[in-house]
Amino acid sequence: MLALPGYSQKPLADEKFRLFRYGEAISLYTGYLQKKPGDAGALRNLAISCSKINDISGAVVAYRSLVK
Repeated sequence: MLALPGYSQKPLADEKFRLFRYGEAISLYTGYLQKKPGDAGALRNLAISCSKINDISGAVVAYRSLVK
């Protein structure tokens, strides 16, 4: 995957999410959240993306981070 600055990853992740390309969105949200861990919208979309590809443990981790 191409390394993008943190601020560039969120819009691209959001676009992949809107296009139902959840695997790609997960990778981008994960990179973005390493730099901006408190972004509730990104955490929510990460959790949903994980659940859509049946990564239940990933979804649980993202939801737990969201409610901290």
